[in-house]
Amino acid sequence: MLRIEGIDDDIADRLEALGVTTIHDLATLTPEDELALELRLGLNAGTITRDKWCVQAALLDKRNAC
Repeated sequence: MLRIEGIDDDIADRLEALGVTTIHDLATLTPEDELALELRLGLNAGTITRDKWCVQAALLDKRNAC
């Protein structure tokens, strides 16, 4: 997770606690999933899209693209 720009140790730990544990999990997030995660993580709406977590994860996880 820490290879994704915008994800630090704290956010990685919190994502794991929410069940997002792999790059593949990030690469396959739906827009609804992103919004739900932003709310649970206390991030501003649109942060995950703006920081391109899904795109970055898809590049690392060759199995999927956003």
